[in-house]
Amino acid sequence: MPELWKDRLEKARGAQKYFSSLPEQSENKSDTLHSVYELSKHFQDVTNLLESYRRELESLYSETEGELDQSEFPRNVKAIIADSRRALRFLQSLLSIDCARANIQLTAVREYRLHISLAIVIADRRIDGKCQLWASQILTNLGTANPITAEIILNDVEPSPSETDAAKIMLEKLQVSKKINSDKKDFVVTWMQMVHSTGGAGNRSVLAVVVTALFNSISAIANGDEISIASMEKIKCISRDELLVNNLVRFMLPSKVIQEGKENDEDKQETDHSDDATEWISRLIEKFCSYGMFPHLYNVLGTISENGSVSITPEQLVLLHCVGSALDEYHRSDTIDSTPHVLGSSTSDVTTSCVLLAKTYCHFQDELNMSKATTTDKQRYNGEYVVMKEASIIILDILSNSLSSGTRYDEKECLRIRQEVGQSTDILSNIVKELGRLVDLFGIENRGINARELKIDEGDQHLVTSIVRLIGNLCYRCKENQDKIRHIAVPVPKHSEGNVQEYTQFSKAAVSAERNGLHVLLSCTSFAYGCFTLREWAIVAIRNTLEGNLKNQKIVEELEAQQTLDTPELQRLGVKVDLDKRGNVRVKHEGR
Repeated sequence: MPELWKDRLEKARGAQKYFSSLPEQSENKSDTLHSVYELSKHFQDVTNLLESYRRELESLYSETEGELDQSEFPRNVKAIIADSRRALRFLQSLLSIDCARANIQLTAVREYRLHISLAIVIADRRIDGKCQLWASQILTNLGTANPITAEIILNDVEPSPSETDAAKIMLEKLQVSKKINSDKKDFVVTWMQMVHSTGGAGNRSVLAVVVTALFNSISAIANGDEISIASMEKIKCISRDELLVNNLVRFMLPSKVIQEGKENDEDKQETDHSDDATEWISRLIEKFCSYGMFPHLYNVLGTISENGSVSITPEQLVLLHCVGSALDEYHRSDTIDSTPHVLGSSTSDVTTSCVLLAKTYCHFQDELNMSKATTTDKQRYNGEYVVMKEASIIILDILSNSLSSGTRYDEKECLRIRQEVGQSTDILSNIVKELGRLVDLFGIENRGINARELKIDEGDQHLVTSIVRLIGNLCYRCKENQDKIRHIAVPVPKHSEGNVQEYTQFSKAAVSAERNGLHVLLSCTSFAYGCFTLREWAIVAIRNTLEGNLKNQKIVEELEAQQTLDTPELQRLGVKVDLDKRGNVRVKHEGR
């Protein structure tokens, strides 16, 4: 019926053009709107046509083996493809009429269930690319800015197949039963299938629009800051779906980029490989996290090892990168006061996520320390430790950004988050001891070298700066965490005692005794010539650790009395810690 769909498409385009030329307040709209609604009666024909297209392809592929080129299709199949394209463009034209869009959306979704037919087309790899792209665009339009249609779409299209449905799909792929899915009513279609089908086929333009459809539908039912309990439960259900989330993260980057990365791992260059699919998957993941779903996402992307040890998957690393980038953007935004925090819309959400991240970091450090202590660990491969190290640094940066004062929450709320993270986890003890290890390492590597010639490799620069920054943010106006820094013992390894004395100018008595967190924090400034940002963050961290804490200030006074605080190295760096008569701390950066 080529002429039939040509005629319908022409009428829809004519209506679209007519309304786009009318002023907003026009009295001539009502009569023409009636003709538009008359055209919507053809939606059932669209559904039937798309089902015929799928059935013809199913029959065609069941008679042949392997892939078929569209040029090899019989004439009747080519005619159905042409009509299907016209029918989809017909839908696009009607949905482009602003004044009729809401009614068209409702009619298409509630009355004709068009979203189901569109999802089936998108999930079937045998359908041609143009039809899949247009179908995904229409599915997006049906759920955009319309909470009623969005809710119907999300209720009808599940996140992923149930175990029973998954078995049916597998049987069909194995061609155990050619009758499976022959009836449209029994056809199983989910968001996961659409993502997996388009992403697996490398059709990233369609994948991007599919994810946009899911994103827009979720945004529509969320309705700003006022989210109903039912809508929140639906969002939670989607974000907790293991199959869907894993497929989304797996297809974050093009497969070609991943393969190139494996082959040229030693020759990495800073190249942006992101595309529209990357952007929309990132935005969807960020939206889930902003509803407090980060812990659920992190858990569904992980695996449980047989021996109970902590591990990390590439998908979890991608999630951490995504959250880290979103937080950087969040702090650069001019709308930070009105934008939900990346890790949740409430302090409870942010606290839960930060505590999880802090505990995860501590677990990773335990695993990494164990790997250094033994050479017989056969449970892991070297690449996993590399991923663990990378994840650890990202976690430090995420925590630093989340605990800084530049968020939408007031100071009391931020203080509660700092207290919970610092007191309920071992993160402070871990990072202070790691800072001590780095101070010793830098001293050994640079022993006998002039301060201005100090060299610290790029990776260690990032690590030490991240640690010092996090210490400063955790201690900001938080006495409990300030006290904890003082009580953390950081022993000096025997092989580095002389080195520590040389670089920090601590007395022999101070070196032979156990260092605490304050000693380590002060001594790290001696290496600031090897890392410019270390000096800046060390000044902030020292101030935050001493401010308002008399016992910490007393330790500084004792160091000052031993002439261990204002060392020549610190003076050359322009760093001076002063205590006034009232006990107030002033960290000066002289010469600025």
